[in-house]
Amino acid sequence: MFMSRSFRSYLPRIVIAVAVLSAGMFASASPARAATDTWIATSSGNWSTASDWSLGTAPTASDTALFSASSTQNALIDTGIAIGGLEITSGYAGTITQGTGNAVTIGTSTASYGLSQAGGAFAGSTGTDALTVNGPLSLTGGSFTSTAGTLSLSGDFTNAGGSFAAASGTFQFAATSTITG
Repeated sequence: MFMSRSFRSYLPRIVIAVAVLSAGMFASASPARAATDTWIATSSGNWSTASDWSLGTAPTASDTALFSASSTQNALIDTGIAIGGLEITSGYAGTITQGTGNAVTIGTSTASYGLSQAGGAFAGSTGTDALTVNGPLSLTGGSFTSTAGTLSLSGDFTNAGGSFAAASGTFQFAATSTITG
């Protein structure tokens, strides 16, 4: 095959450009895990208060909300929320309360990391408000009280420690959910 001298001089640059573009396409093909937004409140506070979160805003549909020893203050979910995941570590000693009138969705079409609880307390709404977990629910410590409405779970449920109270609501599992513990 015949190549002109000028084309041959550009060939290494073309090969490098194609390699860089290909690498960029493959890197963007897999979704990046969104940010972890840590509860840092210095006193009991509302979920919607931006300054109570490490990222300066309440978690969004692709974020994981983290409750750890960074702050053991109580949190009131004072608005309807949709977050990618909820992690409550063993270092958290406060209570997260789902306020009446506020639906909670954990795991969205953007991210579905589920709910993991190893400490603290989660208190579902005393109203008929939905609590939806699109992903696994893992309880290894602390206390979890469901909503008086409907708790919908599309992933597996594992209770390996802590306490689970169904309240007066309904617990709805997906047909493919596995229950352990």
